Amino acid sequence: MSRFIEILEKSGEPAPSRLGFAPAVSRDAAPPQIALVARVLAEDLAKDPGLAEADAAALLVGAEYPIPEAAVQALEDRLWGVRLSPSPSTLTVEQAQALAKQGCDFVVFESMDTEAAVLNDEDMGKIVVLTAETDEETVRALAGLSVDAVLFGPGIRGEPLTVSDLVAVQKVRQNVGRLFLVETPDGLQQADVEAMRNLGVDGLIVNVPPLKRASEVKKAIASLPKRQAQRDRTNALVPGASMKDYDSEDDEGEE
Repeated sequence: MSRFIEILEKSGEPAPSRLGFAPAVSRDAAPPQIALVARVLAEDLAKDPGLAEADAAALLVGAEYPIPEAAVQALEDRLWGVRLSPSPSTLTVEQAQALAKQGCDFVVFESMDTEAAVLNDEDMGKIVVLTAETDEETVRALAGLSVDAVLFGPGIRGEPLTVSDLVAVQKVRQNVGRLFLVETPDGLQQADVEAMRNLGVDGLIVNVPPLKRASEVKKAIASLPKRQAQRDRTNALVPGASMKDYDSEDDEGEE
């Protein structure tokens, strides 16, 4: 499995408890309530390799294919993925395999003309871009495909965050049972981060440079109050359905 997808799955989980009377300081720290991703252009990374030091769980590289070798070298010790440009750009199996050899852990694609065989790679994270205009039939059709997460597009551009922004996100979020990411504006505040967390968003994407932007959002995530109710996740991209619904049907059949 993609290491980045594993990070998303663990976001918001409580710290694992240990048996015995080990001091509190020795206990494993809880994962952040939201995973942070720093988005950087490959051309900027090639010019300034220091951008790879962004304080985030992973880097999302925006690039035309092939990615400049200087950018790949800068990413050598980082967890990273790719979203090809210009958008919407298709992704071929050959491109995905070449990216994996360079160290790419996950891919983000928007075009449904992306080659279907890309979804067969179990080690590569597959993230599909959906918008508020994506029809319900398309969402249902994605239910049986090997898609690991959804990225809300085109993201949130304005600031401060408004109720209208939350509604736009929720239109997509409520219909999918996959891990969920949102691209955020540059001036995101802690209250905005908390609002995203309360919607069940698993990952936030911020643009760099400057590097301090990622550090500021990471600090805001670390300062979030604990959420009272645990979010509900399902494993299907089926609107209004949950695993409990299917369990109930199975129980009735057995009776």
